[in-house]
Amino acid sequence: MGKTMKKMIASVVAVAMAFSIPVVNSVSQKEVKAAEWNLVWSDEFNGTALDRNNWNVEQNGNGGGNQELQYYLDNTKNIEVSNGSLKIHALHESYGGKQYTSGRITTANKRTFLYGKIEARIKLPRFSGAWPAFWMLGNNINKGVGWPKCGEMDIMEAINNDNNVYSNLHWDFQGGQADTKGTAHNVGDRTQYHVYGMEWDANRAKFYVDDTVIETYNITDSAEMQEFRKEQFIILNLAIGGTWPGNNIDNSAFPDRSTMEVDWVRVYQKPPEPTTAPPVTSYVGESDVDMLANANGKFSTYQCGANGWAGTAVINNETTQKNGATVNISSIGNSIWALQAHSQKVKAIAGNTYRMAMTLTSTINKQIRIKIRGNDSDEYIFFDETINLQANQPYELVRNVTIPSTFNEEGNYIVIDYGFGKNENENLPENTAFNLAISNASMVTRCIKG
Repeated sequence: MGKTMKKMIASVVAVAMAFSIPVVNSVSQKEVKAAEWNLVWSDEFNGTALDRNNWNVEQNGNGGGNQELQYYLDNTKNIEVSNGSLKIHALHESYGGKQYTSGRITTANKRTFLYGKIEARIKLPRFSGAWPAFWMLGNNINKGVGWPKCGEMDIMEAINNDNNVYSNLHWDFQGGQADTKGTAHNVGDRTQYHVYGMEWDANRAKFYVDDTVIETYNITDSAEMQEFRKEQFIILNLAIGGTWPGNNIDNSAFPDRSTMEVDWVRVYQKPPEPTTAPPVTSYVGESDVDMLANANGKFSTYQCGANGWAGTAVINNETTQKNGATVNISSIGNSIWALQAHSQKVKAIAGNTYRMAMTLTSTINKQIRIKIRGNDSDEYIFFDETINLQANQPYELVRNVTIPSTFNEEGNYIVIDYGFGKNENENLPENTAFNLAISNASMVTRCIKG
């Protein structure tokens, strides 16, 4: 959906053959929902306004690089939350040189995910010129990587006045654009609710509608498909016209038939798989932790546990093993990094995925920035997220962080940075004071099988 080009530089067929991508499109398969999953995040849209802790609202008229005809606005006329659902309204009105307005929301830098089951229950508009989509982009797209090297996963796209939907992948192939070529799948009546989803792991991306698999793509380890082994964020939008649907717009659809309605968005992930390997040690490394509060602790090495993870880090204070560290802030300053803390040189193994977990509790509503960098350098950023804390409500942070296999620099350590200052989106005085408790902190990696 957010492509700069819809056509490949090399042919789709050649790329599909090069990567042995099986496309399940001739016969639909019933096989989703069988595995056990844990719900890790959702937005049920039960409030009266969009939750900005989850979503960014774009405002631009660049047409997504596809010569689209709408101007995306941050306006409740275009983005409405009411009666338990999100409505994205496309309107026939002039704005910024465009003849239509609409909405596009993303979870970039707020809710990002690596693998899992990502799904949404959606009613789609159906008219000539409509282009609704539910999709994902690599969270590094605006961090010097760009498109298509960030990777794009289209869970659902639909165009014009039929009941077909499409699911595809887009990535970088030898410096150019590569795409899969998913076929049309008829959902019966797309203006009614259907569940559109994707099951995603390191080996495949499987797309489905109402438990019926419509496409399965092989994304096993390949230098050209590393995009799909990095964190991505979710996008919901309704475009009008453009290179794919064309510009024959049925203006009679506005406003009564030009709404994309989303009942909910949910993300599930599988619990860690148990290991039957004999106890072995997976080296994580050791580091003193400087938490601005006289805290001390160590990242230590442990044997494999029953859940298949090894290594842990516990932030302790000087008198207890469990209460963790408390950061006492008397004045937040004028930037997120005005007050900060960080861990010191924690050994990281290239190619490993680490599970970072901690409990954060703030005495006020506060945004906290957490970043993981390789070798204490902004050249290697493996995790960067703003956490939205509600006053006196513990926030359980659990994220998987993958260290790229290409991270073979001298040292191979990481630091975890915490930004406690004023975020640019916060309406707080610079002299705001608060306390932040960090407890139950750990960073573990999969056990190495012996």
